[in-house]
Amino acid sequence: MGTLEKIYKLFIKMNQRISIDSRESSIKNSIFFGIKGPNFNGNHYAKDALKNGAKYAIVDEIIEQNNNKIIQVNNTIETLQKLAITHRKSWFKKDKYIIGITGTNGKTTTKDILNNIMCSKFNTYCTKGNLNNHIGVPLTILALKKEHQFGIIELGANQNGDIKQLCNIAQPTHGIITNIGEAHLEGFKSMKNIKQTKNELYDYIKLNNGTLFVNQQDQTLLALLKQYPKTIFYNCFYLNKKYKPDDINFYFNCTPFINLYFRKLKIKTKLIGNYNAYNIAASITIANYFGVDFENINKTLNKIELKNNRSELINTKNNEIILDAYNANPTSLSLAIQSFYELLKTRDLKDSLIILGDMLELGKHSHKNHQKIVDLLEEYNFKNCLLIGQHFQKTKTHYQKIGSTDKCLLLLKKSQPKNKTILIKGSRKMQMEKLLDAL
Repeated sequence: MGTLEKIYKLFIKMNQRISIDSRESSIKNSIFFGIKGPNFNGNHYAKDALKNGAKYAIVDEIIEQNNNKIIQVNNTIETLQKLAITHRKSWFKKDKYIIGITGTNGKTTTKDILNNIMCSKFNTYCTKGNLNNHIGVPLTILALKKEHQFGIIELGANQNGDIKQLCNIAQPTHGIITNIGEAHLEGFKSMKNIKQTKNELYDYIKLNNGTLFVNQQDQTLLALLKQYPKTIFYNCFYLNKKYKPDDINFYFNCTPFINLYFRKLKIKTKLIGNYNAYNIAASITIANYFGVDFENINKTLNKIELKNNRSELINTKNNEIILDAYNANPTSLSLAIQSFYELLKTRDLKDSLIILGDMLELGKHSHKNHQKIVDLLEEYNFKNCLLIGQHFQKTKTHYQKIGSTDKCLLLLKKSQPKNKTILIKGSRKMQMEKLLDAL
């Protein structure tokens, strides 16, 4: 019996319990994988994991000889990935599907919305949080149980070849790219590389005769698609005098929550931001393709609220706040500003406040993209803007620039803004949610 086969048998025996953190409460009766990264070495915690209740530890360094609870392999990450591939093949039967979701923006939101809708009819499992990389995807696949009918898998990327690798692990039967924009340019180097990497999902689905879901308004996606026949298209338009509801396309408005119109239905949601209308439309399209009726779709969308700093609408005793501090890149930040402007059309811009934090991982493209954001703020004639971080510090603007989130917090506690509609957005490492304490 080979080592991988042995580990897989133990994995099934342990009721599919895997852990990569020796401190987790879930470590008991699990198989611990000693994962190595740039700043940590899980091998060093193998014995701790066993003491804390793990049944076995998988390592790729010599930890302790003659201990049958410790299994040494060449590479723990590669073994984890191969184990996931083995399980994916074992799990897959007729009427079981993997939906792969990638994109520059909206993939986590789309994954969460779609999972909520699909759960109204099917037994589904989806990526938890944003565990969407070369470690997170295998862990998600390994969590699939016999009773699950769908796996909804988020596929993240920050360098060339990432999506191809994740597709080989997850083996999606269906796929969607939400959009393609500028993000992780430090790793990708260029937009060309971003497009090529995201297109790896399309390539995999096409090669395996799967089905794709595509926003027909997105010319970048259409160019990559190249008229693949097994494609389900969707369109989503802002509701105005030019575009009126019909039975083919999605239409939306925001008040500030998104109302979606489709097939003479009005779907009220608790989600905000024009950009989220496209994520909702994609989720409805996929769910309806698999047979979820519009009554269940409508009921689900009436209840969903985004959390974890993702387009949250928060009303404090002093202000109305849109908190979108989950992540930030040039595309998502531009969309957030445009959506905020649309929201304020019936209000006075003087009663608004925009607080933006640096966009990270842009490499040599950083200064250009931060200046573009500042120029966009000025184009929309926003009056009150606070720009936080070293990258915004280098831009040319009349808006106030602040060195750090903590310094901005002190400033806000002193100025105590009231009766404002406030947009807060920045990269995750900027910890923009701290500012709520002063608002």
